[in-house]
Amino acid sequence: MLPANTPMLKADTLRKVAEAMTTQSVVYPQYRKIPGNPIGFSSEFFSELIRMQTERDFARLIARYPAQGIDVDDPGVLISDQLTRQFSPSLPQEHSQSQILY
Repeated sequence: MLPANTPMLKADTLRKVAEAMTTQSVVYPQYRKIPGNPIGFSSEFFSELIRMQTERDFARLIARYPAQGIDVDDPGVLISDQLTRQFSPSLPQEHSQSQILY
């Protein structure tokens, strides 16, 4: 899922997420061990993804399936932190509240 508010992503990050989806069902990029966006779902989730109507539906999907973090050198993955908190609710406040890390 590529959030609309991710204009700072590097093309290489998208490639790494896509590549990781060939071996993992759900993946997300992480910059300096902080989870970010976009979250990659394999095609097996298509029917569930198209039925989603709210962010709560999305949060439930994420909670049901284990996700694999992949290291990237791209602080742009941290622009949208809303879903990041879904993966790591125990992140320190300075990370969970930031909109971008530079």
